[in-house]
Amino acid sequence: MISLVTEFTSLMNAVTSSLNYQYPGTLWAFLPLFLVIATYLMPSIIALINNKRPVSVAILNLSLGWTFIVWFILLCWVTWKSAQPDIKTP
Repeated sequence: MISLVTEFTSLMNAVTSSLNYQYPGTLWAFLPLFLVIATYLMPSIIALINNKRPVSVAILNLSLGWTFIVWFILLCWVTWKSAQPDIKTP
């Protein structure tokens, strides 16, 4: 997690320096917005990575994810491991 923060900091510094400091610090203003959006879409992102019904989760997340209860249920659903063992055919 710390390396992710340092990578993001170095990226933001590179982007800010490429803008020739026309508007210093404005890119940092978008960090809270980015974090809120990433947190809101977390069940959809995890479902896409784990391939657990990503379309269904995304639709439910976008339509009812603003309620904390549905968001939490979706997060539990996509992170819950299946109780069924993998059956390997010979």
